[in-house]
This record gives sequence, C-alpha cells and structure tokens, in this order.
Amino acid sequence: AGDQVMGSVQLDGVELGGMSPDDAELAIADHEALLADEPASFLIRESIVNVQPIATGFSLDNQVILDRALAIGREGGFFGEFWWWLTHLFQTTNLDVAASTDPEALELILAQWDEEAVGNPPFPGAVVVNGTEPEPQYPAAGEMLDRGAVPGLMLASFSSINRVVVTLPIVTAEPE
Repeated sequence: AGDQVMGSVQLDGVELGGMSPDDAELAIADHEALLADEPASFLIRESIVNVQPIATGFSLDNQVILDRALAIGREGGFFGEFWWWLTHLFQTTNLDVAASTDPEALELILAQWDEEAVGNPPFPGAVVVNGTEPEPQYPAAGEMLDRGAVPGLMLASFSSINRVVVTLPIVTAEPE
C-alpha cells in the first residue's frame, strides 16, 4: 500500500516496515527519546566519562528519516514497486540515522573534559612578579580533545542504542 513503509525497514533495530507514516513517525520519535536519554561512555586517557546525549542537544532529523523510509521501494511505478518487493521479500533495509548535536552545548562538555580528564591545557604565557622583579612565564603547548574527530565519534555513539565505550583522541594544542 502507498500509505505504508514497504518491506522490512529498520532504524537502529526498530522495525518501521508495514507502518503508516503516523505510526512510523511515532516510532522514530520514541527511539529518539530513548537514544537521547541513554548515557554514552567515552574513554579519555585512563578515565571513563559519561554524558546523556540530550545534554549535547542531540536530536534525530525525524522528517528526513521518515521520508527515507517511505521512499524505499517506491521507484518505477507499479511494476517497479512490485519488482522491488519481490526481490526484497526476505531482506531488511537498514536506514542510516540522521542526527545532530548543538555545537555550543557540545563544546561546553568538551571544554570540561579537557580540564578534568585531559588535564594538560595549553598555557598562554604570563608575567609574574617575584618580589619586585617581573619574570616571564613563556607560552607552552598542551593537549586537548581533537575537535576535528571527537564530535563525529560522539554523534555516532549517540545514534545507536548498541553503545560501546569509545576512545576519544587527544591532540597537541598551541596556546591561543
């Protein structure tokens, strides 16, 4: 029927196949709530840190996921759809999760983890007065979580109910 998700279509193990658009939308929203609330664990050096994805502004793009689910097997008119159904009778189509986080909320968490778990921040330099003599303290490189890799690793973890502890990479950072 044109008003249902065709075949066996799953989102992270949640079966959407055979559902009406309204039912599929509810199933996606329920799964989003489950993913957003379930803590994810990350390894930084020797420390395990946990965060609820909702704290990072995690959300699924429910409409994109629903549109993808409804589009499966819908090419080529009646005969194309019938052929798709026939050739996919015993197969499951797994949808990619379309999700995002809020960059500002994520950065607040990463900055806290830089301080607490990485523990070797870049030093911008300073001048201290020792008695009456000023003494320079020169800038020095430090370490921080890799802002190029970590957001994607975290989003991938948040996007699956089958979570494992993910090691977050650390990079050398120059003072700003």
